[in-house]
Amino acid sequence: MACAYILIKTLPGHEREVYYKCFYIPEICEAHPLVGEYSLIVKIKTDAYDALGYVAADKIGKVDNITAAEILPVLEDSSIHQRLETPLQNVL
Repeated sequence: MACAYILIKTLPGHEREVYYKCFYIPEICEAHPLVGEYSLIVKIKTDAYDALGYVAADKIGKVDNITAAEILPVLEDSSIHQRLETPLQNVL
């Protein structure tokens, strides 16, 4: 299983429309609206790493009113979230 996060920029005023269109792309398993430079972040899962680019370019990239997207492939996908053993204040 391959996984990636995609940061999406939309035309102003079309954030909600693009957000809801993402639900029609089966490889998208999460979508979250953002505030700032990017409008949305979505998480995609595919059977192989080769398919990540296909989903990003041929499916997400063809959604109307998206102006830019940046794909961030995940090297290792784990549903288990690991807890940090050292408190951050001791590290910083």
